[in-house]
Amino acid sequence: IKEIFPELITVVPGIRLEENVERQDDQLRTATPYDAVFSGADYIVVGRPIREAKEPEKVCEKILEDVKKALEERDAQKRSG
Repeated sequence: IKEIFPELITVVPGIRLEENVERQDDQLRTATPYDAVFSGADYIVVGRPIREAKEPEKVCEKILEDVKKALEERDAQKRSG
């Protein structure tokens, strides 16, 4: 959708960490933080991975690492054409 409407702000729910992306719950479609951001998400919605974590701070750090990596790679891809 970003290709057609680049100014559109996109919000992506159903964010799961890589190790939980295949886990079945009531969220029909899920994405990793990296995949969502690399694909153009402006905002991601993260609930269960943090709420259900034994160490939520570590989960937040992992999410931030994935987002940073996706932004760096997305920007590099844009620069290279």
